[in-house]
Amino acid sequence: MSQTQSGFEAKNLGFSYDGKAILKDINLKINQGEFVCLLGESGSGKTTLLNLFAGLTRPGEGHIYWNGKEIEKPSIERSVVFQDYTLFPWLTLLQNVSLAIKKTKKVVGKYAKNLAEDYLDLVGLSNSLHKYPFELSGGMRQRGAIARALSVGADALLLDEPFGALDPVNRASLQDLILELCRGAKDRPMTTLFVTHDIREAVYLGSRIVVLGSTPGRIIADIPLNFPVKKNRSDWFRDEKVQETIVAIEEAYHKDILEKLGHIVQEGASI
Repeated sequence: MSQTQSGFEAKNLGFSYDGKAILKDINLKINQGEFVCLLGESGSGKTTLLNLFAGLTRPGEGHIYWNGKEIEKPSIERSVVFQDYTLFPWLTLLQNVSLAIKKTKKVVGKYAKNLAEDYLDLVGLSNSLHKYPFELSGGMRQRGAIARALSVGADALLLDEPFGALDPVNRASLQDLILELCRGAKDRPMTTLFVTHDIREAVYLGSRIVVLGSTPGRIIADIPLNFPVKKNRSDWFRDEKVQETIVAIEEAYHKDILEKLGHIVQEGASI
């Protein structure tokens, strides 16, 4: 891969665990500034693929790159937000974010504190700076985790079903926040990989959807999105193009299931 290439790229990627193939023949390019939703059922290898892009796991086959360099380990260039909130329970919100800034940007004291306050204000937590995680709702804790991920100045944000445990109201609110933070900056949109099993969430957030089939995980659909501006959420989901995309994804899942059933029947008949 060229050193001048920007974004992510996976080439002939495969991963197995305990002899079982989790991912197979993954070839995927994510350009700088894209917001790609990685959509798949449970067991399709979504989280494994995100961990590979993050450098938390090494591939068994193939290669994976970030900005032209092979990914071999985690980097502050690629921030991760997990489904679990992963804030240190013995630190306040302000201390959690300040610590990340001190460790990655090598700054101390008042500058780190002020910068942390700015990021917490960005996600709507300026009134909760000195609260501990146990004093916060799930939505507020996840906002804190997002603020911490953004504070290190990463060029890429990897999110692993970050809203899966939230109620619908908080989920919708954080979806809009992520859109504003990652896609709203015209001068420097963040390269984003967002893992979800929710079709409507993927369609709402992404500039592109990559769908994984399961057993093993492989790409069964790659859909670029170009939808109208989001104003009223209910009206937006009734848009004809949005509805057609949802149906296309459902059909891709259905086709994949039928193909797997066909293989099972063939294998049974050969026994």
